[in-house]
Amino acid sequence: MAELGLRLDEARQLTAAVQAQMVPARVTVLSAYRRSCVACGRTLASRGHYRMRFRSLFGDVPLRVRRLLICPCQGDGEAKSSALLDFGGNAVAPEPAVLNATESRSE
Repeated sequence: MAELGLRLDEARQLTAAVQAQMVPARVTVLSAYRRSCVACGRTLASRGHYRMRFRSLFGDVPLRVRRLLICPCQGDGEAKSSALLDFGGNAVAPEPAVLNATESRSE
């Protein structure tokens, strides 16, 4: 009976492998969607990329995130560039935060 399902370590490895493929694919889709100015529709010029890590319970996923120049229609008072995907300085999945809060309450 014990051999019917996945062991916990097998489930974690499988989930980590799926996540390692899925997260970069979603970032690519979001990147394509946000490549145009929301005000005028122009394609925004790229200012290169930076590397970051998305952290989750199943491991870290390395990401390459594009920086974009701000559209000229946005005026002079705006920043000159921005990250294509703004994680608010925190690229961590919600699960670790919930797990940490649960562990803190039980202590």
